[in-house]
Amino acid sequence: AAARTRQIRQIKAAGAALFDGDEQARSRPIAPLLDGLRGLGVPVDGDSLPFTVRGQGRVDGNRAEVDASTSSQFVSALLLAGARFSEGVTVVHTGEALPSIPHIDMTVEVLRDAGVVIEVDENDGAWSWTVEPSDIRSLDVMVEPDLSNAAPFLAAAAVTGGEVFMADWPT
Repeated sequence: AAARTRQIRQIKAAGAALFDGDEQARSRPIAPLLDGLRGLGVPVDGDSLPFTVRGQGRVDGNRAEVDASTSSQFVSALLLAGARFSEGVTVVHTGEALPSIPHIDMTVEVLRDAGVVIEVDENDGAWSWTVEPSDIRSLDVMVEPDLSNAAPFLAAAAVTGGEVFMADWPT
């Protein structure tokens, strides 16, 4: 794992990378995340899918302000990337209430398990997270399933009188 970590540290992405998705993904909000990246000095063209990131080989990091009131995933995305920024990152939520603190807590827990130093500060609803620049240990993680995605398969089994097996279904 140590040799692999050294290899990963030497990889630097420079150049343009286009990000796109299907129609459902294109309808989801992503502008707050892209604004947070821009605040960190990442050149991003566009405010929704498709968008282009013009990599410069590294991200310095520092402070990212993001309104995550529409999706806690914006915070998680910046936390997951922040350990690899040369200065780490402090993510500050600037909007109203966060929709899913438990999902952000899961991200923090997994990052800590992988050796990332991260501090959480909640001051009367003003949330911030500070991630130190860190090497990230690889580990196996069981991610909580999105049960809403299982609904069509369960419905198909119910309608046809058949059966369906869902691996790792929560107890």
